[in-house]
Amino acid sequence: MPDTQAPTALRSTLAQAQDWLFHQALPLWFSAGRHPAHGGYVDLLDDAGQPLRGPRRSFVQARMAYTAVEAGRLGWDGPWREHAEAGLALLRGVCRHPQGGVVHRLTDDAQVDRADRDLYDQAFTAFALAECSGPLNRPELLDEARAMLEWLERDWARPPSGLWEGELLPQPPRRQNPYMHLLEATVAIARASGGAAPDIARANRWAAFARDTLFDLEAGALPEYFAMDWSPAPGEEGLITEPGHQFEWAWLLCRLKDVGGDDHTALAQRIWRHGLRHGICATRGVAVDSVLLDGTPHSAKARLWPQTERLKAAAAMHALGLAEGTADIPAAFAGLKLYFAKPPLGSLYDRLLPDGSFVAEPARSSSMYHIICAIAELRRVA
Repeated sequence: MPDTQAPTALRSTLAQAQDWLFHQALPLWFSAGRHPAHGGYVDLLDDAGQPLRGPRRSFVQARMAYTAVEAGRLGWDGPWREHAEAGLALLRGVCRHPQGGVVHRLTDDAQVDRADRDLYDQAFTAFALAECSGPLNRPELLDEARAMLEWLERDWARPPSGLWEGELLPQPPRRQNPYMHLLEATVAIARASGGAAPDIARANRWAAFARDTLFDLEAGALPEYFAMDWSPAPGEEGLITEPGHQFEWAWLLCRLKDVGGDDHTALAQRIWRHGLRHGICATRGVAVDSVLLDGTPHSAKARLWPQTERLKAAAAMHALGLAEGTADIPAAFAGLKLYFAKPPLGSLYDRLLPDGSFVAEPARSSSMYHIICAIAELRRVA
């Protein structure tokens, strides 16, 4: 007999997720999260769900623009186009750096606060431009996304391979994280272009760079930090791996294949299993922040975003036909739902401590990108 239980569980999980998203989260973040005077979005909401005035990071504008268009794709009936344009207006305006790319941070009143450039911010800008181009019917945004990656590959190339990571953080160590989001941007561009050959080729090159340079294929895991020559960073730093990033890379490698790129799904399954085996707290049911390559615990704290990446990876594994992936979808969402308990409705906790309590702190608008992407992936497979 066919197994009808698993699809029923997936549909139930999706219904819960979309109900929270449409009726609680999006109304809050697209009202209180909009800056009341100077356009775009604020970084933080206080415990009453009101905007906290202060510095605003460029990548938050990118993430919220993406959140808006993804909400539209999911069928939210709010004014998602207007909300997307609000983020793009700052991102393509005052956030621009005179020497290329975007600055790191604006003041509350939308002036440049920190002109430092960071590879992470550039990757998110290209990602948002590509994701917004189709839903907004603005093909010039896709052209801008491509141009940004061409500029990075030309002007930020650094020996022996890879890119300069910008002025924001010291180097060494080199970090895997910006390259993950660079690949995410290339996959978004390939998706937006309908699989144009040059876009697929670029995504394939960055995936191959990651496989050959970043992954520890023997451990089946992804270290976080490297020396300038891409050898492991010295000491314990070179052994740290984050389950959330294991899950995120696993999902990304599957999405690359989905848009017509190379097949790295065997590697995706290996790193997903490493994260699932070593990175889930049995007591709290959540993905922890970090372990070492051999699975030794490193940090039992658990931020919100790894829970969304666990859900995305489980959805990707379900799509590959893995029963373990199907089974982990409801568990991953149960872990994520814990973070939805912060009042008011639609607000978010960010850091869960080992004792099961949450850190008392403002809610982060940057989390909405993670959550809506996870819900979109759940809908795609359910």
